Amino acid sequence: MAEKTIRQKIEETAMAPASMAADGHSVVAQDIDKQIRADQYRAAQNAAAQSHLGLQFVKLKAPGAG
Repeated sequence: MAEKTIRQKIEETAMAPASMAADGHSVVAQDIDKQIRADQYRAAQNAAAQSHLGLQFVKLKAPGAG
């Protein structure tokens, strides 16, 4: 079975209850805001690891300029 992506997990957590108790056991889900911030941080780290760092240098030359 394919492993879930972080975005899919955040969507599932958003639709699930925040806490649950059954048979003397209780479960509290991670805060959605923390999950979203963690995903944004991970995405920023991946983007910063790229060799181009999001920059592209282009030399512009007007048509007809010699």
